[in-house]
Amino acid sequence: MRSLSRVLLALAALMPVSIAGPAPMDTKPVGLRALDFPAAQAAAQSEKRPVLVLFCDGEKQCAAISTSMLKEVKLRQWLDATLVAIQVDKSAETTLAAKFRIRATPTYLFLDAKGVELDRLVGARDSKALRTEGEELLKGGDPLERLQKRRKGRESDPEMRLRYADILCDRGDLDAAMAEYLAVNASGGPMGAAAFDELLRLARIYPRAADAIAGIAAGLEPRIQSAQATDEEFGRWFGLCRQLKLETRMLLVYDALAPLDAIDDSERARNVRAAALRTRIAPALRDLFYTDQRYSDVALLIEDALRDFEARKARHAQTVAAGDAAATKTSSSLLRGDTSRDYEALVAVKRLGEATLLADALVNFDPTVATYDTLIESADRAGAKGEAEMLALRGRTDARIDAKLRMHIGPTVPHQAK
Repeated sequence: MRSLSRVLLALAALMPVSIAGPAPMDTKPVGLRALDFPAAQAAAQSEKRPVLVLFCDGEKQCAAISTSMLKEVKLRQWLDATLVAIQVDKSAETTLAAKFRIRATPTYLFLDAKGVELDRLVGARDSKALRTEGEELLKGGDPLERLQKRRKGRESDPEMRLRYADILCDRGDLDAAMAEYLAVNASGGPMGAAAFDELLRLARIYPRAADAIAGIAAGLEPRIQSAQATDEEFGRWFGLCRQLKLETRMLLVYDALAPLDAIDDSERARNVRAAALRTRIAPALRDLFYTDQRYSDVALLIEDALRDFEARKARHAQTVAAGDAAATKTSSSLLRGDTSRDYEALVAVKRLGEATLLADALVNFDPTVATYDTLIESADRAGAKGEAEMLALRGRTDARIDAKLRMHIGPTVPHQAK
């Protein structure tokens, strides 16, 4: 937004004007003001006029559009006399663009002084068309009726359907809006992805939308379970499950993709494809694998435990450098917990050499009672009594820990008789 403002300021340098109101007749009109969105809203409230936000995408497109608009004197005059007009780079102001559901550019968004949408125009407009359509829009009337006129003959256009659904949703016709979002989502492409985002937003307030999304996932599952799904179908299903946190459903599909006793080439090919899909699903099920103590599945995700530990340490160091005490404490706990869970899985599947090296690395990095206790609990869960006893003995003799504290390490492990 800062670079965009500099572009606008440079373009307007030869046409000075106050932002307090319409341009005097003896100065050149500005058209687009070098303001950010909050400042434009404040100006609109002060001047009691609407706001026009021109959303473009990328500095190159923004500069081209603003340059073209600033050449049109009549357009600048109309903007100065009627609106507080600004330009926003959609790619730089993603939160603002998401708030107003900006999906295509350029989009000319008209808001009242309080920031409530009046209507919008999507797609490039020449100077005359923008003034004509803008004047008609500012006269009032029903945005839905105007959209229906623009949609005539283009009812299947995904962008138009999304806009139609947005208006229906905002007016409380949630079933009709959901039907439109589902139809656009089924068509795929960028607008299909945008429709899914709207379904997710709707699902937060409308349970039937969440059921509809789950239904989409369920409809894709037979082809995935048979390992016949294309990458696009799998990606769509996987994205749905991740968005809705359907880990249990994902686990059922993961298990359904288990290898078969192949007796012909088609079954062997199925097993190869199934293994590839299982590999893509497994990382999303890591927590569930731990909870269910499916250690063999967890262990398949651990190719190099020490490398993973070093990556966690690097992330933790970044958190520490940020200087947030609460975030640092949370990060330390996560590092300890995630590493201990890897240790637990390695012990359970008898990869004891790797497990020992990982435990050593964690203890040397964080020699605390909490570290020893977490590792001991992990060994206990994995049924490795001997490993738990060795960790308890090591912790109770670790001179880096206060003598009174270290004697309480491993409360579940009896002290050896002297």
